[in-house]
Amino acid sequence: MAGVISTGPKRGRNKATEKAGAAPVATSTTERGDIHEIYARPGFQLRRAYQILMSLAEEECARLDLTPHQQTCIGVLARCGGLDQNTLARAMGMDRATMGQLLRRLESKGWIERKPDIHDLRRKLVVLTQSGAALVSQADAVAERVGERLLEGLTPEEAETWLKLTSKLTKAGEPYCGTVLQAPEVQQARREG
Repeated sequence: MAGVISTGPKRGRNKATEKAGAAPVATSTTERGDIHEIYARPGFQLRRAYQILMSLAEEECARLDLTPHQQTCIGVLARCGGLDQNTLARAMGMDRATMGQLLRRLESKGWIERKPDIHDLRRKLVVLTQSGAALVSQADAVAERVGERLLEGLTPEEAETWLKLTSKLTKAGEPYCGTVLQAPEVQQARREG
């Protein structure tokens, strides 16, 4: 029967797991194929590329006591000026709750602060502090190194093609994503308290 999981004596057991008392490994009774068929799937390739990206980004960002998301947040604020929390979340493609946690960590490190919006005192704008602004060039250099390391196996032409195709893919996939990615409007982004 296709798709049935078997842990019978002839399948899924090996002497090492039996000696260690571990549960046997389940194997499918479906016809075995080449595992590389799974590895060649677009979703698998994108997930693996993301794992590689995050490993590189975490390694590089750790040198500045940053996480990859903190590095991105600093870069967005440096380019857009003061943004309210919701606009910043959309600019980074994050949900509001995750953004709130990220901002609390950046605030505790003294890299951002929240100031009243002089155009609407009910709103608070997130802005870089002096120490946060001092990190911008280093954070940008980290992002540059991560990108270079991620694409080092490609020729410059392949890297350009990959970037174009990835951009096309993400634009086409936006309707399926649970979080919104939206660049802030210039006039709103330049407001600072």
